Amino acid sequence: MNLTKIRSITARVRERYSGLAEATLADMAAGHFDQAKKQAAALGAHAKAKKTPKPAAKAASKKQKTRLEFVGSNWKNQSGHSSKFYEVTVDGTKVTIRYGKLGSHGQSKTTDQGGEYSAKAFASSQIAKKKKKGYKEV
Repeated sequence: MNLTKIRSITARVRERYSGLAEATLADMAAGHFDQAKKQAAALGAHAKAKKTPKPAAKAASKKQKTRLEFVGSNWKNQSGHSSKFYEVTVDGTKVTIRYGKLGSHGQSKTTDQGGEYSAKAFASSQIAKKKKKGYKEV
């Protein structure tokens, strides 16, 4: 074996078996595993690789989406016809409101309410206002 190959193997072994004596690592890289294992056992070093803890998985964000639609006249005393939608999405502390004519993408506005409870309360109040005006939940 040439020297560069031994060094690269030593580096890989060093990563895998941290805490072993340098001479033991060199023996392992050179292929003298039996002798290296005996030395490691004598030293009381850990022969297993250190496992790095995996980062905790992010909690799945619970998006709550409510879609309301309105089809009819805008005001009680006015004639005319409108068909529009109003959509409220709560994602953690952010509330996204999307509105417009049915069949279009509409406009959207996102606000950060500072807390999950206040975001839900804000969304509920907006939904209640629209239901009072005649919007129906779809």
